[in-house]
Amino acid sequence: MGNSSPKPVKAPRIEMDKTKAVVIIGGGPAGVHMASQLAKRGYTNVTLLEASADLGGKSRTTIDKDGLPHDMGTCYLSNRYGPIRELLAEYDPDNAEVELTNEMVFGGLQRDGDDKDYTNGVSLQDVYLEKAEEASAIPPACWPICPDFLSLPAFVSASVKYIGLHKKLLGSYDYGMPPRPSDFAAVDMTAMEFLTKHKLLAMVGLLRYSLQLQGYGVLETVPALYMLWWVHPNLLLGALGDETEGVTMLSKGYQSLWRSMAQAHSAKVKFMTGARVTRIIRGDTPSVSFVNADGTAGLLAFDKLIMAVDMCRMAGLVDDLTPAEKDMFSGYSDGLVYCSTLYESDNRPVEFTSSLWMDRMLPDVERDGNADGGRIHLIRNFRVINGIDNVDKLRERRVAFQYLERGLKDGDDAILLKRLEQGLAEAGDTNVVVLEQNPWPYMPRFTNAGLRQGGPWRVLASQGANNTLWIGSSVCFESVLDVVGYNNRLLASFVD
Repeated sequence: MGNSSPKPVKAPRIEMDKTKAVVIIGGGPAGVHMASQLAKRGYTNVTLLEASADLGGKSRTTIDKDGLPHDMGTCYLSNRYGPIRELLAEYDPDNAEVELTNEMVFGGLQRDGDDKDYTNGVSLQDVYLEKAEEASAIPPACWPICPDFLSLPAFVSASVKYIGLHKKLLGSYDYGMPPRPSDFAAVDMTAMEFLTKHKLLAMVGLLRYSLQLQGYGVLETVPALYMLWWVHPNLLLGALGDETEGVTMLSKGYQSLWRSMAQAHSAKVKFMTGARVTRIIRGDTPSVSFVNADGTAGLLAFDKLIMAVDMCRMAGLVDDLTPAEKDMFSGYSDGLVYCSTLYESDNRPVEFTSSLWMDRMLPDVERDGNADGGRIHLIRNFRVINGIDNVDKLRERRVAFQYLERGLKDGDDAILLKRLEQGLAEAGDTNVVVLEQNPWPYMPRFTNAGLRQGGPWRVLASQGANNTLWIGSSVCFESVLDVVGYNNRLLASFVD
């Protein structure tokens, strides 16, 4: 059968005891969700340690002075977000979904040699089909005036071909962690190399928007497997129909969900924020050492350890990693940086839901003057997206996004702020005031070499060994849908 029959993904049986001490490291969506599910199952001794002052991790929502929520990280739901909708119904029912429609208009207020001038606004379909003209038989001179219906056949044909390849390489499965490819050589390349090899370049516009723009890596460098992971056939089937059907945002923002879950289980789970873990020992007397926000030291004994943090950055917290664990985690990349900044400036003559410059995400030393990138590639206006009138007729608040093609370093906040100010000036924004900046270490992932050695599947097979569980985006994918789905997979294998 070859690569047409990859093995299904299964978690091992995990021995648990509801009366034993469980310590969860990390209060992002994965950690909060796991804590809530343990509480629901009757676990009586669960403590969660979060280094920052709040729960939610990269699902951060900032409420401005007018009460408008600005999601600084996670922001969308799509038609495949059933598990998240179930959590909303149970824990945060007043956090209503706001429907997005085909009326979403994308724009850009700067003309560059490398960027399109979107001053007049374009639809999401225009964004999807941006590269389809180039993959069709349409003469280049006609691309700027090409009607959508002429380039649509090339896009549809490539999408259907992609769905067939996906099934051939990974089999049929519901969205989530894919089976390990039987023939890894078929995906052992970058996403762009995969698209080029299989003549799927008509999909580049869609993929730059759905994968790249969300901070999951640029097509030219991200491993093809992560593209195949996120861009599941179900996503494409939605794009081939109504491309915004089922795409929503939350009226109170995503962070409200995780806070509501923690509040609901606060009597059974001890949620400790401002607790920075400094050392973990899993030997004969397992313990977690941490420092509280006031500088005092703390120590917690545990029977089960659940690591819900970025393992490509924080695996070293565990003093006694086994040789097998060290080898397993050695396959990580340094990750990426995705920075979100809430700022205020004077009103623009034209205000769009989003302004896009997706090609800027691939660093260009000659163009950008640096090898890292960091130019603004996306500006979102949550007021316009939500159809809310501007109370202040003179000023506007927006969220700008920047991307670095490397891991987070000390001093990046200053570098990104400088490039932000330059970009906003070029985009015509005046009297800018930065209200909040979040340089996230983003999309922790295995390299192609790490994937080739079975990284994510090895982690799954090791769950429960040495009284440790590994959860969160670094062992699956950088989305709330994935971390919740991964937790549910593990919970289904618990023997408690």
